[in-house]
Amino acid sequence: MNKKDTIPDNELLTSNQVTFLIVGIAIGAGFIKLPNVLVKHAYQDAWASALIGLIYPLYILLISNYIIKKYPDKNILQINREFFGNILGNVLNILFMIPLSFFIFSVTSDYMKVVITYIVAFLTQKKY
Repeated sequence: MNKKDTIPDNELLTSNQVTFLIVGIAIGAGFIKLPNVLVKHAYQDAWASALIGLIYPLYILLISNYIIKKYPDKNILQINREFFGNILGNVLNILFMIPLSFFIFSVTSDYMKVVITYIVAFLTQKKY
């Protein structure tokens, strides 16, 4: 551990920890309102949609854990190139990164809404 990585005794949280805490709170707020969004379309069957929505990430987590244990020194981009060849592997890597970029833009947008609305007190409040 570097000297830079240690937390001084008089500091409760580092700046990185505070940043991740704020991001987690912003994402958590969107996760809590998920059933409300589902009830508008699925009515009383919203619990089934939420359950399916929770099972899919668990499946992805288990598959990812298996791949990480089988290929500990490679990332997903290298594994795609190894199994699908250079051309098709790169195409799949680009297709893999498109939804990730949309997700990053969406989370950044929600985070900026939270910052503008609640954290930056000297600006006028926006109503979304």
